[in-house]
Amino acid sequence: MQPNKTKIALVIGALYLGASGASYAASLAPTVKMTTRDDVTLSQVTALAFGPNIFTTAGTSCLMDADTPGDIIAQANGTAEKANFGELSGTGCVTGASGTPGVYKVSGSPGAGITVTVSGLNTDPLFTFTPNNGCIVEYDQVSEGDTCKALASATATTTIIAGTTDGGDDEVTSGELIMSIGGTLSVVSALTADTPYTDQFKINVVY
Repeated sequence: MQPNKTKIALVIGALYLGASGASYAASLAPTVKMTTRDDVTLSQVTALAFGPNIFTTAGTSCLMDADTPGDIIAQANGTAEKANFGELSGTGCVTGASGTPGVYKVSGSPGAGITVTVSGLNTDPLFTFTPNNGCIVEYDQVSEGDTCKALASATATTTIIAGTTDGGDDEVTSGELIMSIGGTLSVVSALTADTPYTDQFKINVVY
């Protein structure tokens, strides 16, 4: 009987060694999904202009009112146009005169949230412009309760591009957003009378 016991022991040993040498592996090729969105673009509808209303005296300033809707902004958010939109005030200009606020259009994905930052560049040493007065439409995506948010210079403002179901307003175009920009022009050094001056400011829009 002894040989049989030895034989059984050898068989068990072979099975054990076979099990310890086995290799287990698994692989998976999952999918990645995405939906692209429109590139955000920015275009000028109306150029910002203070007009022939600025005095030449250094140390003076002029504010252009653009913080509530003008005609195109009022149409875009379903509110009445402000009577004194673009009105000028301050020691550096003809108070009560009218300038022209800048109006700009953002185009992008309908209903997408964006961040808008407006800041002065001030490359002319004779005067500075601070875009600290403006209005950017915020669509509520549901009803006619659209609002116009105030813009502050060098401050990020979040808002929403008009969606495909935004209130059913005929004046609203899906995938667009309108903003107006005014602000403060400050005369640093004496200007020359009857002379046109220009400078630039920056509008930055990101998703």
